[in-house]
Parts: sequence; C-alpha cells; structure tokens
Amino acid sequence: MKIQQLDNSDYLILKEVLYHALYLPEGAVPYEKSVVDLPEIAKYVKGWGRKGDFGVKMAAEENIIGAVWGRLFTARNPGYGFVSDQIPEITMALMPGFRNQGFGTQLYRDFEKLAKESGFQKLSLSVDKANPACRFYLREGYEIIGEEGTAYTMVKSIASL
Repeated sequence: MKIQQLDNSDYLILKEVLYHALYLPEGAVPYEKSVVDLPEIAKYVKGWGRKGDFGVKMAAEENIIGAVWGRLFTARNPGYGFVSDQIPEITMALMPGFRNQGFGTQLYRDFEKLAKESGFQKLSLSVDKANPACRFYLREGYEIIGEEGTAYTMVKSIASL
C-alpha cells in the first residue's frame, strides 16, 4: 500500500472516493453515480487544487484504496460540516472491500500530519449519526459540536499533536 499527497490531477479519483463517502444505510438503494454532480456535493471536489486544498490517497499498484482531503469553505458557501473559513472540512472514504482493516486509520493519520504541516489548527467534518465512521472519528479525538437533522458536526484540534 502506498500513500501519496493528492495533486491537481486527482479530480477523478476524488470524485470516485466522494461517491463512496456518501453514507448509505444498510439495505438502502444505492445512489446514482451522478449524485456527486449535485452542486451541494460537487463542491467538495470541483476545481480541486485551489488554495487550501490538501489531502492524501492510498493505492495498491494502480488501484485506489481511499483518500482523505481537506477543503476550506466560506460562510457564504459552507459545506455540511462548516465551522469557520479557517478550519478545513474533511472528506474521507475507503473503497468497499478495504474497510475495517486498518487502512483508514493509517491513511487518516498521514492526512492529519499533512494538515498540521500545512499550518491548520483544527479540522471539521459532518457525519451521519448512524454511520459506523462516526465511531472512528470519536476514537480519533473529534468532538461533537453540533447536530443538523441526522448528522453531527465534529471538530478536532490538531494544534497540540
């Protein structure tokens, strides 16, 4: 498994991983792939490579396993987990078949190091309360700071890591 920083050419990888980041309750009908083209979801990857975009991807040979990235949003155009225009909101997903094997922890921790090296002090995210990833984020030190419908907004301070 190889972890690398994301670059400006990784838009299609991010779009694929974004699809897998969308929570789907067990037994639910899968979303159409085009759901990632909706403006409220596409904004997590559209124009990838702008100032403040950063992240890491994991691959085995030519196959993407997953990615974690951060993006700054504004109060005028917030993401679901928006807290501040100085706090990147993260998106993370592993491809099916690679979950619950430790890859996510390894990938996330490399991402967190990159976030700190990039000068960020905190990270935020939005996660559905029923999503098993919620437990992962709590275990990684995120705190619930808000609730909107079925989702939590979570924040983690990385300044002292």
